[in-house]
Amino acid sequence: MRRVALVGTGVGKFGVRKASYRDLIWEAGKACFDSVPAVKPKDLQGIVVGSVMPERTAFQSHISSLAAEALGIKPSHLSARTEHMCASGTVGIRYAYAFIAAGLADLVMVLGVEKLNQPSGDEA
Repeated sequence: MRRVALVGTGVGKFGVRKASYRDLIWEAGKACFDSVPAVKPKDLQGIVVGSVMPERTAFQSHISSLAAEALGIKPSHLSARTEHMCASGTVGIRYAYAFIAAGLADLVMVLGVEKLNQPSGDEA
């Protein structure tokens, strides 16, 4: 099994505001790329997005495809979404770790995104 390292991080703004899923993805993704200037979107072989019920909470599906397109990533090895309630991002990290450790990819972005202010109170 190969050794795996975390090479960059980024965080977007928190709080209630008018921002689309694409906006939230762009903020976090840009912050991550800014933390490691040598890594460009073209270098990534995969993307894993952790998100819970985006179809219900933000009327958005196909989150990993949306994230790849918004960030200019063309994932050749992996494009996936993890959905495990509050652990979605953590599970995404484990998923990317296993993929890299197994030698199936060299560089994968893991992104977590939630937009919880759009459903009605009964749905939230």
